[in-house]
Amino acid sequence: MKQKSYIKRAKAHFATIAGKKPVFTQPAIMHKLHPDWEIETGCIFGSSMEEAKLIVDLLPPKHVEYSQFRYRDYDSVILADMWRVSEQALLSIAAWKFSGGDDFGGTVRLLEVAPIEKDSDSPEATLFSSLIGDMEPTFILNRCALLRPRDEAFKAPVRWSVGHDEKAAWFIIYVIPENHIKRMCLEVSETGAILADITFLSTQAYAALEAWEECGWTMDEDVVREEMEFHLPEKE
Repeated sequence: MKQKSYIKRAKAHFATIAGKKPVFTQPAIMHKLHPDWEIETGCIFGSSMEEAKLIVDLLPPKHVEYSQFRYRDYDSVILADMWRVSEQALLSIAAWKFSGGDDFGGTVRLLEVAPIEKDSDSPEATLFSSLIGDMEPTFILNRCALLRPRDEAFKAPVRWSVGHDEKAAWFIIYVIPENHIKRMCLEVSETGAILADITFLSTQAYAALEAWEECGWTMDEDVVREEMEFHLPEKE
């Protein structure tokens, strides 16, 4: 049997959310078109603007919202284009990305799993709790803190985006407040096979970690908090 093209497989993958009611939250793609627009061009999935727009074109239409921003008194001037995609679409895009678009005998999906038991008594845990514990977390699923394969069919190595090795990544995960961690598994929906465990950190947690490193890993909360202001994501 001839294998489907990458585009056809992607379209079939995203079609599985077509019947779900879309829920929209943060912008997914911002395309700045005028120097007066303060938010820079960027996207929260895809390796480039071109890839992000291709993915949007493959999604079921009701899971995409498109907006244009114009001057109130000069309607002919377009400041920026913006696309939102639903939360269901973001999960489907992330599952597609982490699976590499490969066929594992069914549709691959991301499912949230129970949080890990955490050590809240360490100085580092106390620091991060003070810095971000009361913040509302936002998650961007194009970057994982730690990915650990569980099925031999999933031919990917352990990888991490925090710490210098897997052990350091686990330490960081254990000291970040629980509400700023999302633990998920990559599952084949038709067979129930678990391909990998994936841990995500909030954008606020990444900002705190980057600030902590910039400050030389000091435990001085005020110093880290001041630096953290430069690392928090821009608000819409």
